[in-house]
Amino acid sequence: GYSPSGWDTLFREMTSKGFSPEILLDAGLVKKKEGTENEFYDVFRERIMFPIYNATGKVVGFGGRILKEVDNQPKYINSPQTEVFDKSKLLFGLFKGRNEIRSKESVVLVEGYADVIALHQAGIKNAIASCGTSLTMEQLNQIARYCKTIYIAYDGDEAGQKATERAIQLALPLGFEVLVVKLIENEDPDSIVKKFGAQAFHNLIDNAKSFLEYLFELAQSKGILNRPAKKSQFIQYCLELISKIPDKLQHYEYIQTLANLLLMPYSQLEALFHEKQKIEKEISKNVQQEEKTFLQTTQHATKILPEEEYLLLICLEQPEAIEVLENVYKFDKSNMITQEGAELFSIVYSHQGKNPLNSILSNIAIDEATKNYFINLVFSKEEVSKHWERFGFAEIEKDFNRILRDAFTRLKIKKIEFKTREIQNLIASDPMNQEKYLKELQELFRTKQKLLNSLKK
Repeated sequence: GYSPSGWDTLFREMTSKGFSPEILLDAGLVKKKEGTENEFYDVFRERIMFPIYNATGKVVGFGGRILKEVDNQPKYINSPQTEVFDKSKLLFGLFKGRNEIRSKESVVLVEGYADVIALHQAGIKNAIASCGTSLTMEQLNQIARYCKTIYIAYDGDEAGQKATERAIQLALPLGFEVLVVKLIENEDPDSIVKKFGAQAFHNLIDNAKSFLEYLFELAQSKGILNRPAKKSQFIQYCLELISKIPDKLQHYEYIQTLANLLLMPYSQLEALFHEKQKIEKEISKNVQQEEKTFLQTTQHATKILPEEEYLLLICLEQPEAIEVLENVYKFDKSNMITQEGAELFSIVYSHQGKNPLNSILSNIAIDEATKNYFINLVFSKEEVSKHWERFGFAEIEKDFNRILRDAFTRLKIKKIEFKTREIQNLIASDPMNQEKYLKELQELFRTKQKLLNSLKK
């Protein structure tokens, strides 16, 4: 649609249809004039407006593209962050194009909403765009549910190059195949389709470069490869990217590609790669040892705890739970208390999607005992255990956000209880530092009390 140039055209239209100013404010469609109480102005003035859908097809916000270039005016603006509109989690075109993405097993990632619409109209219906932000891990996790190949078709200017490089860095560790579409100079996907036709863009996709070829050509164009020190940094950077790819069989293919591009012996690059991996393994080993030491001091239980089990069940029953835990509570496997809980959470996390249990059961790499555990966990829910009864299992579907919050809170409480026991043991074995330990106990008690009080709300 189109938002006219008047300062309050949309405001007057919407209020005449019964929408209150408060609702329009919360939706990010209007703003309050400074120094006033009851005067409002439209956010999207003289712009083409694009409704933005979430993954379930609900409109949660809007984007607006300017029609005439005006100094100091951004090309695109979006709804402000609201309870339902979180730009870091949304992808424009994903809901409409999800079936095509599954069919083609790839997405074409572009910068603007107009680019997405132009490509969809040209038959390239697997085109999507992030909503006014750089590509995020949350967005990539959404894409991973549909495909594992990304074509990056960002603009060729400095900002576009940086955005492309960031997308490469984020996507490779998640197992994506990343290819870069080289656009015609001074053109974007929208203008290419309009000027040269849909087939021209199809040809550009067919000739997309691997991420290494793209980075090599970019470095070459900037003269980086003509300076020994810069060239060495570039090689180290490329090897670092290759090492992040989960599939180790691809490492050797990409090292060969890099060797061919740089006209260097494969054996030389391979030796550098293994040296780099050796150093990284040593660093990782030290980090893991620190984590192990922490786990040993807190994980007195040898089996998974009811609090952990309940959280796993919610994640299996409610596919969006993982996303909420990760983004709202910054939760990962380290938040689990037992080693078993951490390992099982990792399995559920790596199989997140519409039906996590089915994904786990169809994975031949997971042993039968673990699969049976998850089956029993889900299908024994009809005979709710005493542990789950007190957690309010039967209400999961009714009040998902509260149940998830409470499950996370109970896990934190359990962790405090383990820490409390540990300090009590220290008091008995080290009476000289009793005062210090008592202060720690008091702080743990206060924290636990706050968490318990939050469960009552």
